[in-house]
Amino acid sequence: MTKELLMHWWHYYGKAIYTFEDLEKFSALIDKYGAEKISELVVASYISNDGSPTVLLFAIRHNQVDNLLNTLPDVSNFSKDEKELYDVLKNSLEKEIETSYNNLGVAATIKEKIGVIMRSAIIFKKRHRRRISFENIVKVRFRSCTFYFDVRALQKHEQDIAYIFDNVKTGQGSLYRLFRLKDDFIWTEDLGPIHDLMLIGLATGHIKYVKNHFKNVRNPYIICN
Repeated sequence: MTKELLMHWWHYYGKAIYTFEDLEKFSALIDKYGAEKISELVVASYISNDGSPTVLLFAIRHNQVDNLLNTLPDVSNFSKDEKELYDVLKNSLEKEIETSYNNLGVAATIKEKIGVIMRSAIIFKKRHRRRISFENIVKVRFRSCTFYFDVRALQKHEQDIAYIFDNVKTGQGSLYRLFRLKDDFIWTEDLGPIHDLMLIGLATGHIKYVKNHFKNVRNPYIICN
């Protein structure tokens, strides 16, 4: 694994609170022992513990890193079968960590695009709606609330909206599936962007539990089932 992936493992898979000093010490460990040696510790964590850097964090705080690393088996002494099994596990873990590392970039992009679309397309004030012709307004009803979107603004963000729904799960039960990307990575646990994304999906027909779809109906009203 690269240093970038190991730093991501430390942050994303960590289950204990760490300080900036702890992070700096972990970074220094990678430089001192090499990414390959620390990767062996990552594999050992998955085999013997929960896959998190918690044990290493405590070792860092108690100056026991050398003792911890000395408990690792010598990979060079593995038999052929053992080495093959080890490589399979290591490659699988690296792929998982790399996927989550890449997905963080996708998650940040989705959040940014949702914010831009909502600020641009949603019409909050009644007096502003009066200035827009009826055919350029999409009305979304969700539970007891009604939201209004400017069709022209949504069309300007068509590529961004397509990007979002190309990456996010939709379909039946979309409100709950929207927390995950297509590979099941949880891109957010914040209800705010999920709610906004749901409204965008309803307004554009990307979410499946709607009565009408934005592109194929004369009536611009879209009502959640």
